[in-house]
Amino acid sequence: MVPPCPGIQPQRAVPGQHQFPNGDGQHRRARDRIPVGTAVGRRQPGRTAVIGIVSMCRSARTLLSLALVGVCLIPTGCSVIRQGGESSSVSGPPAAAWPDVRAGGSTTARPGCDPFPGAPRPGGRFTVAAIDSVSSRHAPVPRNRAERLVFAQLYETLVRVDCAGNILPGLAVTWTCTPDSSTWVFTLRPGAKFWDGTPVTVPEVRESWRRAQTGCPVQGPRDPWTWLDAGAATVRAVDARRLSITLPEPQGNFPLLLAHPAFAVAGERKGWIWPVGSGPARLGPGTPQPLPDLECRPNRHHPRAPIWDALTFRMLPTDDPRDLVEAGCDLLPAYTLQDSLFYAALPGFTVTPLPATRSYLLLCPPHWNPAEVGRWSAPLGAEGLPAMVTSVTMGSWDKLVVPGPSPTACPQLRGPTSAPSAAPLAWHLADKKLGVDTLAYPTGDPAARQMAEYLAARLDQPVRLVPLEKDPLAFALQWQMTGAGILAVDQAYPTGCLQLASLIGSIGWLQDLLPHAAALTRDSLAEADRTSGPRPSAIGALTTGGAVRCLGITHAWLAIHGRPAGIRLAFDGTPWLEGWGELDAPPPPDVPVP
Repeated sequence: MVPPCPGIQPQRAVPGQHQFPNGDGQHRRARDRIPVGTAVGRRQPGRTAVIGIVSMCRSARTLLSLALVGVCLIPTGCSVIRQGGESSSVSGPPAAAWPDVRAGGSTTARPGCDPFPGAPRPGGRFTVAAIDSVSSRHAPVPRNRAERLVFAQLYETLVRVDCAGNILPGLAVTWTCTPDSSTWVFTLRPGAKFWDGTPVTVPEVRESWRRAQTGCPVQGPRDPWTWLDAGAATVRAVDARRLSITLPEPQGNFPLLLAHPAFAVAGERKGWIWPVGSGPARLGPGTPQPLPDLECRPNRHHPRAPIWDALTFRMLPTDDPRDLVEAGCDLLPAYTLQDSLFYAALPGFTVTPLPATRSYLLLCPPHWNPAEVGRWSAPLGAEGLPAMVTSVTMGSWDKLVVPGPSPTACPQLRGPTSAPSAAPLAWHLADKKLGVDTLAYPTGDPAARQMAEYLAARLDQPVRLVPLEKDPLAFALQWQMTGAGILAVDQAYPTGCLQLASLIGSIGWLQDLLPHAAALTRDSLAEADRTSGPRPSAIGALTTGGAVRCLGITHAWLAIHGRPAGIRLAFDGTPWLEGWGELDAPPPPDVPVP
């Protein structure tokens, strides 16, 4: 069961720190908002499913208030109409720009999406290393990279989006929409069952979404409930297998939002430690918390039933790759260049780079930089920092997020800003003495630390470096408490528009940098998208002047023992492991058998 958000005690707001200043240094009050006419589409009477800003754990964190599903999902008509099964797929998002770390620049074909080609041999028992904690209390919505990997095998979203951006059936096998794309109906897979043998029904789906929304398991700018209220009357059951969602206005690519892991479906059962799922891998009623192992079995009722015999996740919170190898793990994630080189030198291991999914941004809040916002990025030059960072493989990238959104694909990126909020006392932000001379960066991130040290050594004024955890760092940047900050932005959505909108929604002052020419003259996003011409580039508006600068793009690696095949990747680089097996072919004569 997802626990409620813990109660916290807020700190007193300090001028210049915990209140939200706008771009000209004046503090907005809670009731101040960007005019609705320039922000979102026309609202419908009563509660609506989308563009309803949900009050979720108000005492625990800053509300995300970017109501932009009409913006990000590109209202262009019903582009995804039906799915006939696993063999059919429709390319969900429009043409996207993907980063190519090795060659530099961008490409329309995403590199690294087929890391282990070939036909796998059925059978085998495999062990996967997880270097973060994994808890049944968080399932099915992950809070860290290890939980994302584990939960992706156990639980399903209605639709899936693969590494290349193709939308595929998940728990839903067909979806249709009305001619104007304002109402969508998703039909669940025939015979879909939870691990306990009970059928998966639409009421179970809605209840799972409501628990995820009210349970506050997703933190920060990746919160998809900003755009969809699971408890709205417009999210309803047509019957046991068909779910209807009516939107305030047409959205041709709405299913893409439902690929976010927060929409994974699980049921609560008496006597079960873990919430029951319907994914390709399964747990049993007595499966304990991983101490340190979590053993999964194939879900034989699933159309993508695994070909392996058993899959064990071994929880080893360590920074030393030798510990993972000594623990007998077959698949090991590597997040630093040093770790990837260590695994590559081991006999019998294959190391492959995953697609680039993390961008590093330098944010310079205008409250502290009203006249010389570009001073923080002055030492960078034209090429940024990739050559200076040695802890990871980094490439240049000017699109801010992954994938890079097209200038014409996101017709509107304005929305209401967050109300002032307070920081939990546990963050001790008052003790950090943040201000105009501080450069904050994510703690525990070697690449971010290298970037911060490089900038600090080359600026012409004294700079104090302050490492912060993820949530305090986002809070400090949102409320302009630090002179500048380095923010690591991981891909959390399939499309660049959703990625960009979530960034702008979490850092409210970024909206003040958008050109007024981008504001719509009418309050209907769908109508504006049909009638308006080319729009100014949102990325160009954000990066002009130096308030936002992309420092580079990075990727992780997978190290696997043996000759793997059959592993596929989700849109965010998470491996789908149901097809994992040894390559069903003899090795070349000059390659020794591991």
